[in-house]
Amino acid sequence: MALTYVSSLVKAKGYGKPWQNIDITGKTFVELFNTYAQIYIRLKDSYTAATKDLHISEHRNVIPNINATVNQWMVAVQNVTLPYETSLLTTRLYQVLFCNGNLANYNAQHVSHIYSPDTDVPASERRDLLITKSGIDKEKLFKNCLFCVNGMFHRSELTGNGVVVKEGGASQRQGNHYHFGILDFERVGEIEQFAITEENLIKEEGVPLRQSAYIKSPIPLEGKSVIVVIGGYIFAGERNVFTYTGNDLLHVDMSRIELMPRLYESSKRIEMEFLKDYYVEEGNPFEYLKVEDVLSDDFAKAYLTLPQSFVVAVNTEDLVAERQKLENDKIIGTFLTETNANSLIQTGYGRCEDYWWQKDGRRFVLYVNSNLTENFAFKNHAWKEEEYVGRMLDAEKPYYQADAWFLHLNSTELIPTPI
Repeated sequence: MALTYVSSLVKAKGYGKPWQNIDITGKTFVELFNTYAQIYIRLKDSYTAATKDLHISEHRNVIPNINATVNQWMVAVQNVTLPYETSLLTTRLYQVLFCNGNLANYNAQHVSHIYSPDTDVPASERRDLLITKSGIDKEKLFKNCLFCVNGMFHRSELTGNGVVVKEGGASQRQGNHYHFGILDFERVGEIEQFAITEENLIKEEGVPLRQSAYIKSPIPLEGKSVIVVIGGYIFAGERNVFTYTGNDLLHVDMSRIELMPRLYESSKRIEMEFLKDYYVEEGNPFEYLKVEDVLSDDFAKAYLTLPQSFVVAVNTEDLVAERQKLENDKIIGTFLTETNANSLIQTGYGRCEDYWWQKDGRRFVLYVNSNLTENFAFKNHAWKEEEYVGRMLDAEKPYYQADAWFLHLNSTELIPTPI
């Protein structure tokens, strides 16, 4: 029996790693096992012309010398009966899709989650959004979708009337922008959400909350993929920001979240009532804050427990987040790409942007509401060493055209085909 290497399918160790087809023939098994959690090798018997898959990471006993390369190993096991799979594996990619809710003909009604939608309630109390669409099952919509209002993600709840996006109405009024986006996980797995609250927020002993925070999940996280939303900004697959430590506990490395630019960017998009308690002078257009307050545990706790701060558990172990930078067309809000991926677009300090597109030859032109982003003056100096910080813009360049990127969220299924 003579064996010929055909291909391999591997998955690196760690959370949110994609399946990859790579050439591993020159690598030793020590290298492979140190790098990859799962390894399939496809081999061909040159005598019988049969092609079979071997799940080598589950059958290490057929490797007499782990310091050997795959090529050397194939020579050594020419006459060994190997424990092949009974099927050949192929992969199928499932994508999380994003759409503009308005353009997709969803209805968004300003309501209060406390009252029936038909109750006569003052506009100021209609702080939520009721999302409905004819022919769409409300329970399915709730279990599969996240909602982005005014560029910020909001937690939702299922009611007898439909899906209610908490504080969505208040956010639309805050930014005077009435579009909303829908992130659909149906092809990947159902989702569960829970709010970050003072009850499930845990401070690491001896470490300021602005640097490190733990979140205790009320729902099981084992075997699921996790997304964290903080202040409306979505963090997916970012192991430098959050990690699952086991026992349904998440660790958030707050030191890696650029808080102040996001705080000031989002304060025009979502209501932040807690900031009024910290303004040095209420009504001042620069919204000055004491640096001492901004760095306090109380301030970090107030930000982490905003209505737009929550955790999402996706019912799949294999959610992968990949970022694809878009070509900036130098026209405000216009980007170019070779493919229309129907993925979420982020820009600025990570805000989400609704978009529409048109085909231009072989490329797609994507139009977002705006990629103009405030260039805060405090970013150009060591603001943490000063007494105050505010939203004053850089005098020479107050705004800039920020880059934008697709946030691709997908999972890969291994599909066995009987031999």
